[in-house]
Amino acid sequence: MPVDHEAALEAQHLTHAEDIYRALRALQLHRSLITVTFAGSKQIGSSLVLETELESQTLSIDQLNDSALQAQLAPGQTLLLRASYGGVQVSGLFSVIATSDENDVIQLAFPSELMHRQRRAAFRVNLTAPLTTIQLHGTDRAEPLEGLIVDISADGLAVEFDTFVRPPIMPSEYFQHCHFNYGDAEWDLGLVAKHPSFDKQASKYRCGFSFRALTSSQSKAINQWVLLTQRLHQQRTLLNRKL
Repeated sequence: MPVDHEAALEAQHLTHAEDIYRALRALQLHRSLITVTFAGSKQIGSSLVLETELESQTLSIDQLNDSALQAQLAPGQTLLLRASYGGVQVSGLFSVIATSDENDVIQLAFPSELMHRQRRAAFRVNLTAPLTTIQLHGTDRAEPLEGLIVDISADGLAVEFDTFVRPPIMPSEYFQHCHFNYGDAEWDLGLVAKHPSFDKQASKYRCGFSFRALTSSQSKAINQWVLLTQRLHQQRTLLNRKL
């Protein structure tokens, strides 16, 4: 049976300071709204990330929107923070280090663990050179098609062809053997065509495909590929913003 990637969630327990920093920094860059819950209480406040410091492993957030809750804050308290950015859900327990009435800043210590959840379908990332070549063998095609994998997610990938494909790829067309190399492994997957299109200006034919009946080991390897690519992209984005 095909894996239902649309409904699946990929959960990561981030424990390294660098990984936690990147996730919290993303909340800051996206200006994500944070919900704050006091441990053992149903009271909820909201805030924004103001600053994230890797060296001191601290997070600074704005004063809470509820002045009564803000007044209850004290060093040593534990707060549950929840937020999201770009389809990613982030949550963790943070300890209050200090509060400041002068500049309305709450300083928190990095948690020992940060939960990082994302819909697998949202993991789609663009690939950069050198691109991976893929051969697609269809039941009703005399010759295999050859193209480049230009983006990938946990539920499928997109392939770009240098010329118009004849006969054109049809939506739901099944390619039972699709070969490509990634890392030290040779892959042979089944793919189902979803969205074929042709860019006349660029003379490029492109089609999105969904994976068909991945094994658990194949699904895990694809997820690792996507996660690694996404992390590298985020690191480059943060570096460019700093420059």
